[in-house]
Amino acid sequence: MRKRLSSTLWGLFFICIGILLVGNILNLWDFTLFFPGWWTLFIIVPCFIHITSDGFHVSSVIGLTIGILLLLMRQNVIDIALTGKLIIPITFICIGLGIVFRNMPHTSNKSFHNFEIHYDKNASNYSTVFHSRKIFIPNEHFFGASLSSVFGELHVDLSSAIITQDIVIHCSSVFGDVQLLVPPNVQVKTSGSPIFGSMRNKTNPVIDSCKPTIYIVYSAIFGEILVR
Repeated sequence: MRKRLSSTLWGLFFICIGILLVGNILNLWDFTLFFPGWWTLFIIVPCFIHITSDGFHVSSVIGLTIGILLLLMRQNVIDIALTGKLIIPITFICIGLGIVFRNMPHTSNKSFHNFEIHYDKNASNYSTVFHSRKIFIPNEHFFGASLSSVFGELHVDLSSAIITQDIVIHCSSVFGDVQLLVPPNVQVKTSGSPIFGSMRNKTNPVIDSCKPTIYIVYSAIFGEILVR
């Protein structure tokens, strides 16, 4: 259903562009595709469609906000200095709201291929904005996490973590990079939709019912997520 809605929205977007260009040819109106800041549409439109079809995710909201700020800057509505000052606090607000609402009962459940999984209240939250950060989880029980990278690099090492049950890890990357190293006694399943980004799962693809599963729910907007 979500894929169908996403495809429909993309189709409507291209139909609108085509109609506007046809109107130019027939002298019905004067529309130019290359207006100041036109390139920000490659950020705004995918993020908006992702939010509409897949719900509110931290990375999508951050990407949409940054895209709108850059468009307003190119349209001379706000200046460059103010844009630079607003990006970081708005990013922190979006990350904070994502953490708050994700822990609420009505948003904690995720359907993953007809398997109901739950975001554990003991899960950790790690994020980075405009810098590189490395996290090492020691030899202790790990219950899941929320990972977010915005214009930065986030490396999380779980190779020594103790995972004895199925857990959920939310990963979001906006113009950033998230790398996750998992222990050998687990299997990984991923679900999400990259927007001009990528998800690479380099773990063993063989399914073993005896191993605990890490369910990764991700969104990558002009970013990359790597699991190995």
